[in-house]
Amino acid sequence: MTRTKDMWAEVNYPPTENQIKYNTMMLNYEIFDEIVYDVCTTTRTHKDELFNKTKDNHVTSARYLIYYLAKLNGYRLSAIVRCMKADGFETTNSTIIYGIKETEKKIKKDPDLAKYIKNWNPKSK
Repeated sequence: MTRTKDMWAEVNYPPTENQIKYNTMMLNYEIFDEIVYDVCTTTRTHKDELFNKTKDNHVTSARYLIYYLAKLNGYRLSAIVRCMKADGFETTNSTIIYGIKETEKKIKKDPDLAKYIKNWNPKSK
């Protein structure tokens, strides 16, 4: 067996626990898909509407809720961008940050939304 640079790096610089967790999350879109499905069902928004450039308040609020739940479940901004792009929607980090902040404002005003988020749990975790 020949030693390669990758083998040497893996032995001498093993990945950290956070890197392993992040890579596993990037390979696993199940939780993100679960978030999208649940938000679509709860808000009665069709998935096609979510991943179009629709700027209806109802649709953008649902999108922001997806961002918020994904962030709560440990997704980084870049991972959320990739997941959205995989479903055909181009977004940016700044849009996601704005959406998360808007959702936080709504949680303070809407007890039903706060209860929904508090009780939301992915089945695939």
